[in-house]
Amino acid sequence: MRFITSAITSVILIVFSSVVFASDSSTPSQMSAMPQMSDSNFSQAQKFINNKEYDKAISLLEKVVSADPKNADAYNLMGYSYRQLGKLDEGIKYYQKALDINPNHKGANEYLGELYLMQGDIPKAEERLQVLEKVCPTGCLESKILKDHIEIFKKKGIQKN
Repeated sequence: MRFITSAITSVILIVFSSVVFASDSSTPSQMSAMPQMSDSNFSQAQKFINNKEYDKAISLLEKVVSADPKNADAYNLMGYSYRQLGKLDEGIKYYQKALDINPNHKGANEYLGELYLMQGDIPKAEERLQVLEKVCPTGCLESKILKDHIEIFKKKGIQKN
């Protein structure tokens, strides 16, 4: 079980790094919604995440949300960082903060679904997939990734005890 969780986490990290961090900044729509003073901290936090320095990323992201408490992208990345550190309860907390701000946040819905899979909770992961399918009815990368991971978990018979 530990091997499968580790393998899935590695796949998630690879996909996350190649898709989200293909450049030094997030997508233009994400960056334009953030205050200028947070851009530097947010960009640096992304670099730390890309280098697997999650504690450093969290410190900067805390500054971002302190300056902009409605920054769903920063809360999402905090959730991701905590998840990568194995602090799943903290990850859930920050993904939920992102979703409280923006219930249709594609990244937070996908990553929360992946966290639920790490816990073996396929039904909760499927709930996040349903949200993504409503948010992007013609399909999006986030729903495809989560759907693929759910299918892998179902085939392996991995479920919550």
